[in-house]
Amino acid sequence: VAQFNDYQERARLARAISFAQQSHLVLMTGVIAGENPLVAEYTFNNSTITDSSGNQNDPSTIDSGVLFSTDTPFNSGFSLDLEDDESVIISNPTNVPTQTLTLSAWVKFENEIVSTNKHFLRSENIFPSSLGGWSLNVNSFNRGVFRANGNTDNPASMQAEYFKADHWYHYLATYNGSERKIYIDGEKKDLLSGGTESSPVDLNFISYALGMTSGTDSDIIIDNVRIYKNYFEGF
Repeated sequence: VAQFNDYQERARLARAISFAQQSHLVLMTGVIAGENPLVAEYTFNNSTITDSSGNQNDPSTIDSGVLFSTDTPFNSGFSLDLEDDESVIISNPTNVPTQTLTLSAWVKFENEIVSTNKHFLRSENIFPSSLGGWSLNVNSFNRGVFRANGNTDNPASMQAEYFKADHWYHYLATYNGSERKIYIDGEKKDLLSGGTESSPVDLNFISYALGMTSGTDSDIIIDNVRIYKNYFEGF
């Protein structure tokens, strides 16, 4: 049983890596010639937090206590360890999306998800009010969430036992101007009961953040974070 479970885990991770690579290629090629589809890309190589998209969307604020980890699914690169409400803020980003949006990130939860939301990528205007914006998080029921405009409509429905501590997962959330979708490890997830894919996403954000600045400890390691201007239609 242990060997079978180990095989299943390695197969899941291999599928997730393949999907992350292929979706990136699709998003990078399905644009107007000469246009950069990336808003920002953070690989955390060499223990730095710099934007490798060419848009120079480097952090304007890095809270003290931010750590790095080599515990990633990749042989090279580092992860940002967001603990104790630490966060990285990118203010006044350039090349921002106007109509469509895709968010991609690898995440690992250091503890079992209990009692509170865990945010790891969000636009700065979504908290503390519900005036607008977006965020990626896992809620207290271990469900992957692509949150829009401060509401609680969740276009992903996950079994509580799916997200496990000390396991890497790949998120891809996308918005085509009217509908939201979320993929976990390459699988499109269904709506939660009562949720809606059609909630609008406010793309007029003045900044975005890696991590959570208030409300909950973000004991999450993240890696290969990408923000795109375009929509992921699938394969």
